[in-house]
Amino acid sequence: MEFLPFPGKAALTCYDDDHGWQEVCPGVLRKVLYVDGNTASCFYRIQPGGVAPRHEHGLDEECMMLDGEVFLGDILLRRGDYQLAPAGTLHGDAYSDVGALLYVRAKLEG
Repeated sequence: MEFLPFPGKAALTCYDDDHGWQEVCPGVLRKVLYVDGNTASCFYRIQPGGVAPRHEHGLDEECMMLDGEVFLGDILLRRGDYQLAPAGTLHGDAYSDVGALLYVRAKLEG
């Protein structure tokens, strides 16, 4: 899995604005940045109190915390933390008490 999924192609630039965000579950928003086959690079915003339900990963998933805090089951991730969840990994609920912004590269679901 490549962190920058477009080697040899023109650069892709996404700007920090409110366009393109979709609610994927209550209190959880996703902004798709780039899709390459069955994987996508996305930003996720989890609002304070937002919860993404328990889920399994069909492909490897990379997660980089950009701001805030999020619990993935009983694991707490904070700004600057990174997690690789291999294919087949099961996460408990993902939730945040204070809000969070994440960069995620994974299989695009829903």
